[in-house]
Amino acid sequence: MSKRQGWKRQSWQDASAEIGEALGLEVQAGDEVRQIPDDLIEDSPYQARVSYDDAQIADLAEGMREMGFQGVLFVRPHPDGPRAGRERYQLVYGHRRRRAWRLICAERGTPCILPVVVRSFTDRHMLTIGAQENLQREDLNPLEEAQLVAWHQELYYPAGLAEIGRMLGKSEDWAKTRSRVAQLPDDLKAFVRRSPQLMTGILEISRIWPVDQAAALVLAGQAEQEALTLKQIRQQVAAYFMPPKERDEIHNQRVNALVVTEFTEEAQIPAPDTKLPAPSQEDPRPERRATPMSGAERISAETERILSQLRQWERLSVDETRRDAIHDGCVRILQEIQQIIEQLNADSQSQR
Repeated sequence: MSKRQGWKRQSWQDASAEIGEALGLEVQAGDEVRQIPDDLIEDSPYQARVSYDDAQIADLAEGMREMGFQGVLFVRPHPDGPRAGRERYQLVYGHRRRRAWRLICAERGTPCILPVVVRSFTDRHMLTIGAQENLQREDLNPLEEAQLVAWHQELYYPAGLAEIGRMLGKSEDWAKTRSRVAQLPDDLKAFVRRSPQLMTGILEISRIWPVDQAAALVLAGQAEQEALTLKQIRQQVAAYFMPPKERDEIHNQRVNALVVTEFTEEAQIPAPDTKLPAPSQEDPRPERRATPMSGAERISAETERILSQLRQWERLSVDETRRDAIHDGCVRILQEIQQIIEQLNADSQSQR
């Protein structure tokens, strides 16, 4: 029977008691504090934090230069056992202090030895301790938070996201959102990693991914470059799923509105020999002259935008995971361009 099938649903009260037990880490009278080399201790397999703030680590190291390593760290025996005849361990918590102590040892040119207490911890203990330690600092990025939720879904299966949210001191909606982030394809996760503020927008864009990966990447790149709002992203996603005829009608309405606006502005521009009225003394706004964009200028601007997107694709093509999607997108664009050219040539021939 698999681990998933073997576990029974766990109530929130049971999970809460387990978390309390895990967080009550204190050195007991019978504990032996051992001095273990740093290279025998691996990070916790449930440490969601990928990056550490160098300034914070430096601050910790500054205090250690004067006071030395204060307290102890808790480790568990490595579940895979010794390697090459040497015992191995996994760090339960205190990853930042460990990194700071490494700096001190490197400065002094001395072996890095850590004071530890060895205890048996379950995977659930490791996960809950790491989660509480990190979430209390509130500086995890969305992908790191998503990893915590995914681990809780695995280890506390079949607990629902509402229960997992309570375990982490968060709302059900928070847990649901991070669960969706954890399921994003790696290409879209990269945008969340670079621009955490785009998390919700990227989740919207992910609706396009199963249908058209290239289109999803283009929209994600546009959202990142142009700082699109969530409303703008949702409008573009909705437009993507519109029937082509309806989408074309909306596009034509927008183009016609631009043309009418330009025509109106041009009609309001006085002839060169017409004397402009002096600005009203009651109106402090500066005199304004309309400068409409011609059709050719608009096409030129749109061309530059398309070329800019193609150049971005060229840079992204070094990533093998994106290369096929970019290739497919370029093929589609070339096909559309060829059709437009053929239509233009046909129109030109008919007018002769």
